Amino acid sequence: MSQWNLIYHSKLTRSPLSYWVHIPLDASKNIYCAELDWMDFKPPFLRRIPVKGYPYLIIRVTGFNIEFASLVEVQHCLDILSQKNMPTTMALSKKRATGVGPNGHWLSRWPANLKSWSKRQKIVAALERTKTEMMKKGIEF
Repeated sequence: MSQWNLIYHSKLTRSPLSYWVHIPLDASKNIYCAELDWMDFKPPFLRRIPVKGYPYLIIRVTGFNIEFASLVEVQHCLDILSQKNMPTTMALSKKRATGVGPNGHWLSRWPANLKSWSKRQKIVAALERTKTEMMKKGIEF
């Protein structure tokens, strides 16, 4: 069983996947700088929703919280976790080509007990279910 919660932050908050999904358009800028709200990314983060703030999704599945700052991050996670044979973190970190090694990739920080195919199938199903529920409720994320 899984549950999800969409919360709002006053400042743009990055998730563990943000660095690997959202690339700054200005290559001289680092995603970890404090001015995250004023930077342009490809793909872009969601804009601030007046009065509420920046949306941030937390999905609790198999006793673990998975956090996302955008729907693009959810899809990226689905693309990787749904593969029967996951790519190595070395291969994934080379795609970003910034010199950040495989040990810093979000998948290398993923708990080992959640990497089995049977657990990942449950997680993928929960992520898909969350996406569907959010679309039915008309929640833009």
